[in-house]
Amino acid sequence: MRTSVRPVSTEFSEAAGNKSICARSGMLARWQGVACEPVVRPANCFGALFPVVERFTSQEPPDSNNTPITEMVVNSMITNLEDGAEVKAGQPVDLQGIAWDGGYVIVEVAVSIDDGSSWTSTQLGEDLGRFSWRQWTHRLTAQQAGTVTVMVRARNKIGQTQVEALLFNGAGYHNNIVQTLGLKFV
Repeated sequence: MRTSVRPVSTEFSEAAGNKSICARSGMLARWQGVACEPVVRPANCFGALFPVVERFTSQEPPDSNNTPITEMVVNSMITNLEDGAEVKAGQPVDLQGIAWDGGYVIVEVAVSIDDGSSWTSTQLGEDLGRFSWRQWTHRLTAQQAGTVTVMVRARNKIGQTQVEALLFNGAGYHNNIVQTLGLKFV
């Protein structure tokens, strides 16, 4: 049995099979499942229905600092150690973590122990596809007794990286500051 999905919008005339006509532009579009595959993508019709770059201002309350989140930002974290963890001086330390982004593919995770002056690439785990976490590992060389601040940041295929200062969002989202973790070598 064949089913068709009718568009909810009044922009389209009555659906016929899996085809529909945009009432505003008169252009033909094919409907497959819940997605629209336009034969021709006129800006005056589909652009209004499926905004890609525009903010969703209709979902923003008046006088609000919040804006809907439409894309995940690059992020990474150390998952096997906590801030302030004590580790043995003179012994290497294995760091493990995850990195993710908005589907552009994580291509590098790097670690710094000198406040970001230099960065060392980590060993990336298998790429399991868009929107999946990417595991990473790194062996931190032996350190003498004292405290070391470890920083970790990720970079995706289109060059986006984690930021060093918070880009404020009223809802608290998009917090992708470079993670820092203090380790005590004893």
